[in-house]
Formats: sequence, C-alpha cells, structure tokens
Amino acid sequence: GVAAVAVGMLMRLGVILAKRVPRRAVAYAVMLATFTAVGVLQWPLVPVVAVMAPLSIIAAWPRRPKGPADA
Repeated sequence: GVAAVAVGMLMRLGVILAKRVPRRAVAYAVMLATFTAVGVLQWPLVPVVAVMAPLSIIAAWPRRPKGPADA
C-alpha cells in the first residue's frame, strides 16, 4: 500500500519536473541516461547522480556568444 503510493508520487513528480525542463537535446539526453542507468541497469542512485549532476550543469552552463573580437 504505502510503497505503491510512494512510487505513484515519484512518477507524478517526474512528470511535473519533465514538463519544466527546457526543450533541448542535452536535457533529454541527461534524463534518458539517468533513467536508463538507475531504472533499467539498476545502478546505485547516488553514484549516478554524482556523475550526471556535474555533467548536466556543465552542459547547461551559459556560454558567451563568439563575436568578431573572439575570432
């Protein structure tokens, strides 16, 4: 009973958060890689998040557009 409720709440939270993610290929790749590693391959959550969090931050870090002075 309680475990089913917890799973349902986690799934709902995942759907809500997925709707807020910017529509970029990198964001989808990070979500898919994390889901695959934890859900399908059943790797431990903490190491997966410890690797994926910095990678996603680096991928989302704002970059300065190259202008004529940078060329």
